Amino acid sequence: MLLLYQFGYSISTANSIQFLQEHGLTLVLKGIYGYDPHYNVLNFYKAHMYGYLTYLISLFFASATFYIYCRSNKISISKKFLAVQVVFLIPLFYIAYDWGRWINIFFTLLTIFIAGEQQLVSTLKKDITAILLIAFNSLWRMLLFTAGFLTFPVIDSIIKKLYYFIYFKLF
Repeated sequence: MLLLYQFGYSISTANSIQFLQEHGLTLVLKGIYGYDPHYNVLNFYKAHMYGYLTYLISLFFASATFYIYCRSNKISISKKFLAVQVVFLIPLFYIAYDWGRWINIFFTLLTIFIAGEQQLVSTLKKDITAILLIAFNSLWRMLLFTAGFLTFPVIDSIIKKLYYFIYFKLF
């Protein structure tokens, strides 16, 4: 990953966007074609720190549900698997603003990994735990860009007020 980042070929050549338009693809946002490799991303993160730190709420809920599910089903997550994911995702957190996307990718890969693990015999208790966790996870969602976390308006308001209070007391 480091080699590709350091020595990789830029896909944004002088004619890339023109080539895509000539072949029927009109870009609303330039995305990777408008990426400036010399942009100071740390200043952007500092300016939007509160929004990015709201991802901690999403990380907490997602991690807690995975922990509960794995604990109740006696599933052990490979430390090597987690290390490989972290090694490949950390650079993305630095060069790309959309942390929600990378966190979703991490948990999607983790879900696929857990689904591939051999399960013990299904029991009513384990099935109820899985159903409750699925229902809980359908009550909230991780947003893209700098928004972090969203749930029902009343619950969201309470959580974000608490988080806002903690954030400004600590930082």
